[in-house]
Amino acid sequence: MGDGAEYACAARVWAQSVLETGTAHPVVIVATTQMHGGLGNLSGQVRLAHYPPAPSRGKHNFAVTFGKLWAGQLPYARVVYVDADTLVLRSLDHLFALGPKVALGAPRAYWLPQPFFQSGGPMLINTSSKRFSGALRQQLPPRYAGEMDWLNEVYGHSPHFSWDAVAGEYAMLIGEYIPSDRIYLYWTRRQR
Repeated sequence: MGDGAEYACAARVWAQSVLETGTAHPVVIVATTQMHGGLGNLSGQVRLAHYPPAPSRGKHNFAVTFGKLWAGQLPYARVVYVDADTLVLRSLDHLFALGPKVALGAPRAYWLPQPFFQSGGPMLINTSSKRFSGALRQQLPPRYAGEMDWLNEVYGHSPHFSWDAVAGEYAMLIGEYIPSDRIYLYWTRRQR
């Protein structure tokens, strides 16, 4: 989520990267602001879902991130949400089949004290017209730095959340894909 031309460009690059993986699922860009330049050459391949800005606001760089929560109300049974600043290199289609079938599943935010999950994606979301409405229909108290803090407070200890549905390696930063990196070693050892 963001605003202006920078978000529009990032969203188009993200959508193109998802399309190039050969996904069998609809590709949707969630936008709470004007998409400068629209979908460009992606028209007909990508759906643009416009929503109003979320009344809840985070702090600093996370001011508009609550808008991503509209993905939980898209008209599909399940979505795999990924932030627009993510370059998708392989198909994420297999994530739709991951269980357990809970309201929300996401990788751990490995850089923070645990338990804490991250919300930049991929997040598995079983959608509902009321999903995340606590943050989308009213302004939350200003104690949340961003939507990730709110999601962890609401879902982090809920039976409707899965810590294990999405492996942490999906959320690794590019510099962490170095075989000697401690985070790379942690996740690759865990998967063996």
